[in-house]
Amino acid sequence: MATTQLTKISSVIPCLRYRDAGAAIDWLVRAFGLTEAMVAAGPDGEIQHAELTCDPEGNLWSFGTYRPVLPAGRRPVVATTGQNSG
Repeated sequence: MATTQLTKISSVIPCLRYRDAGAAIDWLVRAFGLTEAMVAAGPDGEIQHAELTCDPEGNLWSFGTYRPVLPAGRRPVVATTGQNSG
């Protein structure tokens, strides 16, 4: 895994959740050239949190595994499109 030294902190960090965060991260790295800055997996191997950079300045995208119910009963906002929705 390549790592990137961050040169600044973004004021807005998008956070995306995927049912298979590991596969999504692999695809985003291949398709768009994002760089893995940090990936933290839980004891079961599920991606709990990941940060990818999209440019040399260190702007971050945050990723994790989708969970239907978050702590304290909060629900995530999930965008669905096309036949892959649901």
